[in-house]
Amino acid sequence: LFANVAEDAVYLSATKESAMQSLTAAHDYTVTFPQGGLPPANAFWSITVYDKAGYLVPNAINRYALHSWNNLSASHDGSVIITFSAKPPSGTV
Repeated sequence: LFANVAEDAVYLSATKESAMQSLTAAHDYTVTFPQGGLPPANAFWSITVYDKAGYLVPNAINRYALHSWNNLSASHDGSVIITFSAKPPSGTV
């Protein structure tokens, strides 16, 4: 009744990395958007990480998604790199 129609939403998922190995917390992963290449959305986009059972992954900073309205920082070449890791980035608490 309240589901989005295909013209309004796209839901992608990943369970394997580029070498076709299952995603695991033992590794770090990145998604890179080239300069000017963030998802084209008229409303918003988001990336959320779920566990195998479909629940949000608990984490120390209680961050469960990144959205188009987050103030994402670009790299020196203008790309935006989102890193998924079980451990915090170096230099952070």
